[in-house]
Amino acid sequence: MEGLVHISELSWDKVGRAEDAFKAGDKVKVKVIGKTNGKLAFSIRQTQEDPWDKIEDKYKKESRVKGKISEKEEVELEGLVHISELSWDKVGRAEDAFKAGDEVKVKVIGKTNGKLAFSIRQTQVDPWDKIEDKYKKESRVKGKISKLTDFGVFVQLEPGIEGLVHLTKIPPGKSLAKGDSVNVYVEEIDPKEKRISLGLVLTEKPVGYK
Repeated sequence: MEGLVHISELSWDKVGRAEDAFKAGDKVKVKVIGKTNGKLAFSIRQTQEDPWDKIEDKYKKESRVKGKISEKEEVELEGLVHISELSWDKVGRAEDAFKAGDEVKVKVIGKTNGKLAFSIRQTQVDPWDKIEDKYKKESRVKGKISKLTDFGVFVQLEPGIEGLVHLTKIPPGKSLAKGDSVNVYVEEIDPKEKRISLGLVLTEKPVGYK
């Protein structure tokens, strides 16, 4: 008398190969869940405590916990950190910021599609806190061009802090490229909207520039 335990029913953790979880001769407790192709269908994981039972009581919203970056679909009990919640700085790809195995501190911010929703950046200091104390109006700072648009260029002053040099503030014929270091001055700061208006510091007055 024997039955089949499908690989999805071996454990609450995701198992790549059955031999990674068990070996011949292991004694296990199973639950009969049906019959497949003339054989009884068993489950091992359904004899164990479901880690998702009372998960929201264990990991309450706004709580902070430690975890480890996992491979896609590696474990059953995991949460998702949306790319916008990885860092205060802009991240193009998750793998540019973290790698599998990295230990991180996360904040529970909700639950989405059956998974906990986490934030890494909300466990870090918001660079916009007290921004007006750090960047005074009319002060001069050095930054790096992070993005060029039809209406101007964005300049990164520090990770997570970017300001806009509007097109009207760029002299005609002035050549600017992504990655260029530029000297700018602070025109206006809107902490609530997290916006900084910048102007280029010019060493000389270009022809035709008012």
